[in-house]
Amino acid sequence: MEASIHQEQVIGFHLTNTQEQPNEPSLSVTSLKFKALAGWETLVKSAKHIFGMPTSPSQETTSAGPLIPKLIPDNQTTSNVEVAIYHGKTPITSGSSPARLCFNRYQVALQNYYEPYLNIQRISGDTLSLDSCYINLAIVEAPDQRQKDKENLKTQAAIFYRMRSYEEVARTNMEAPIPLKKLFDRRKLRDGREDVPKMILVQGRAGIGKTTLCKMLIHAYQQGFWNDRFDAVLWLPLRQLAKLSARNLEDILRQKYFAHHPELEREELVAALSARRDRVLFVLDGLDEIISNAKRDIGAPLESFLRHLLRQQHVVITSRPYGVDMSILPKLDLELETIGFSTRNIKDYLVNVLDPVAARAVEKFIQQTPLIQDLANIPIQLDIICYCWDSLPPDLSNITMTELYQLMVTRLWRKDGVRLQKWEELGIGQINRLRPYQLDRVMAIEREYLGYLAFKGIQSHQIEFEESVLMDVMEELDQLRQRTNQDDLPLQLIDGLKQTSFFHTVDSDLDAVKDKSQCSWHFLHLAFQEYFAATWLARHLQNSPKAMMTVEETKAFIREHKYNPHYQIVWWMVAGLLQGEALITFFEVLQAAPVDLIGAYHHHLLAACLKEGRGQLGQLDIVIMASLEIQLEKWLEFEMSIYGNRNGRSILGSMSYFPQELLIRNIGQSGASRDYFIRTLGKHASLTQPAMEVLFNILQDEDSRVRETVVAALGNQLILSEPSFQALNGALQNKDVNVRRSAAIALGKQSTLHESAVLALIGALNDGNVNVRRLAVTVLGKQSTLPESALVALIDALHDGNVNFRCSAACTLAIQSTLPKSTLQALDDASKDNDKDVRFIAAGALGIQSILPEPTPLALICGLQDEDGDVRMSAAAELRTQSTLSELPLLALIGALQDENVHIRIQAAMALKKQPTLPELTLQALSNALQDEDDYVRLSVASALKKQLALPESTLLALGRALQDKNVNVRRSVADALGKQSTLPESTLL
Repeated sequence: MEASIHQEQVIGFHLTNTQEQPNEPSLSVTSLKFKALAGWETLVKSAKHIFGMPTSPSQETTSAGPLIPKLIPDNQTTSNVEVAIYHGKTPITSGSSPARLCFNRYQVALQNYYEPYLNIQRISGDTLSLDSCYINLAIVEAPDQRQKDKENLKTQAAIFYRMRSYEEVARTNMEAPIPLKKLFDRRKLRDGREDVPKMILVQGRAGIGKTTLCKMLIHAYQQGFWNDRFDAVLWLPLRQLAKLSARNLEDILRQKYFAHHPELEREELVAALSARRDRVLFVLDGLDEIISNAKRDIGAPLESFLRHLLRQQHVVITSRPYGVDMSILPKLDLELETIGFSTRNIKDYLVNVLDPVAARAVEKFIQQTPLIQDLANIPIQLDIICYCWDSLPPDLSNITMTELYQLMVTRLWRKDGVRLQKWEELGIGQINRLRPYQLDRVMAIEREYLGYLAFKGIQSHQIEFEESVLMDVMEELDQLRQRTNQDDLPLQLIDGLKQTSFFHTVDSDLDAVKDKSQCSWHFLHLAFQEYFAATWLARHLQNSPKAMMTVEETKAFIREHKYNPHYQIVWWMVAGLLQGEALITFFEVLQAAPVDLIGAYHHHLLAACLKEGRGQLGQLDIVIMASLEIQLEKWLEFEMSIYGNRNGRSILGSMSYFPQELLIRNIGQSGASRDYFIRTLGKHASLTQPAMEVLFNILQDEDSRVRETVVAALGNQLILSEPSFQALNGALQNKDVNVRRSAAIALGKQSTLHESAVLALIGALNDGNVNVRRLAVTVLGKQSTLPESALVALIDALHDGNVNFRCSAACTLAIQSTLPKSTLQALDDASKDNDKDVRFIAAGALGIQSILPEPTPLALICGLQDEDGDVRMSAAAELRTQSTLSELPLLALIGALQDENVHIRIQAAMALKKQPTLPELTLQALSNALQDEDDYVRLSVASALKKQLALPESTLLALGRALQDKNVNVRRSVADALGKQSTLPESTLL
């Protein structure tokens, strides 16, 4: 393809053909990569529409279509008998093998098996449809980076892989997302090849949605996705292998999936599915939960069977990161991470589960609270916040992590108190009226057991607890209680805890009749295990009555484990739970020997613990708190000496748990170092009101570099207040071009713009600097609906002297869902621009509009004759969006069926496919194109013909000849086209 310099800067695409067999409903454009203006996800989506990339299976398949590939062997030519059988023209038993007959039966059997489990149970007990759930997958890009991450984990002994911050998920991981329903599209694989991935590893932290991913894969398959690739999807939680006697696929099918069928029918289903295992997608869930058992028994049946499962033809493996052992895995095609909810997902989820007022309140709370931003991208955490929302206090602006978990645990204990029939003693109304300390007394035994279990689990790096472990912990706790003359724990305690909100099992998800004593149990989320472990330790440092560890024993334990990453969150919560002298003692222990020799980990620990305990400590001993703050400020200065004060920032100060007050204090006192502290403060995704006021004042600084840094800091905020928008709007008119450029970039980070910001950006379209103008038009392009004044300004921009700016303006107009006639006419004029890139983008922009003004089709007909292939492609793709074309465009498309560019020929065929009825001349052209040299062209032509219900004899004869096509997928599509005809010529039946 020809490419000019400015095309690469604005929007370029590369189309690469492939020799792989085309597979309907996939289209001809097998690789479409947009290098669009920064952040234009919506433009990419629209561009896919322009170039005909399907967005759902219904776009390119009939209800029956996907099943045809499963009924026709790849090495056979489709016979008309098979076509007739499929479409019901002869009895289904005619010429059909038992395996074919059983095919639909095992699909139905599996669908019935999965049906009770394809939903999500909320913490409230309500169920949520999978249509209301969201999965985001991002590519783990480089093997060397993966190895680096694994080495870091070894170094830190971090068995519990910590969730990333909200900012990292939203702004880093989402740069390379893979929509779930495109998981098996052809793409670049880990070894550099382009192919369909067959071996996929999906990593994910605790609670991030790995099991939901498995359910959504089945749900998508049942909706029609990937039916052309797979005959069945088998979801197997690997932890169950250790408990099942099955050590081969056939026994797994008998014992698990088809267990409730009569024996004869069960054996038929097992035989049929086993015979087609190369077309089965195996979803192997939880490699980390079986890998230790398998590695202990190298060569044993369990380990051999696991390796056998991992080496099936099509496999998706899920695992927590620490459980990924590459030595046992076959060669991976794709390595992904499930990264939790995006900002958009969070908003949609809130709308689904809360009333509108509460949804807006929770969304605002999340956006303005850094702590909650760290939690809300984890689905289970967001659900708990929603469930507890009505019981949280109105002012949550300065809430700590510990306070939030205390409030949530209290809310859940009230629900569980009723479930455990505590109301028999108190009454349901009384339970709901209890103060938190009174509720703690009512649930004291349950709290104590969960605290000890959580503590023991973190000691042994354990998050899954078998029944035997639960009983062992109960026995140990009984022995500790006897030392302090306490009664034995109730015998029904464990069974009761299994009914609470805090204990959960997934073992019963795929076996409803399974005895719960055979299940493994875990805390609702790892953070709740950490919280209960913290309550156990805080209670003993507090020297509570009947404690089972002395204060000195507890202090010794803290000294030994204070730098152990397993306890990172535990120590934060201990600081938030302690009161009085015990809190001072805790900080004294943290500061005492042994101390981190380098100092980085120690200061991060101090900052986080101070964040949690600051309120209490400030009331107890202002001197100690001041000394801790001075120590943290000295570390900031040390980092500045390493990173420099011009372009660097403090890593410690950038953390969401670092006190913003200390950064504000240094901004006011640091003179030449002010940039360093502004950049550091700007890394906080939600700034306090005092911090914002400081930044607003500095915007008047005489140093343009300082103003530019402040604007960038404001742009990092997840949500901007009206004063922040006003500050950035003013910066768009700053005399310094770099400040104006930074202001445009900052506004571009907001998903929704204030009306005043839109007006300011419209003004910036006339900026004297072309880069500022292009940034302004890019930001406007992210808005789905623009006011008329913006459209007028963009029309003017189509006549700008800078070709890059004209291209940018056309791109912005391209993503507007509806445009007035005057704007469409302006785009029509731009499709005749003297620059081929402007013509290309303008034609594509017209393609998104469902109703085009005259004489736009004539302009597109001219576009099909353009000397530049990109313009011809764009014109053909635009015509494809029109459901009814007149004679002239149809004639132009007939000519395009003979274009030298294979992709244009495909687009022409697909454009003709959109027409409900085609004249005979067009049908003859399509018949001739059935002999095209390119597989994808022939497949597209056959697909177009099968949309026509009454084909002339000449076309039917051409289709009959095409039953001998060398490509199996072309033959399948041709067979389908013939099968839709009410009568067939005798020659096609021979």
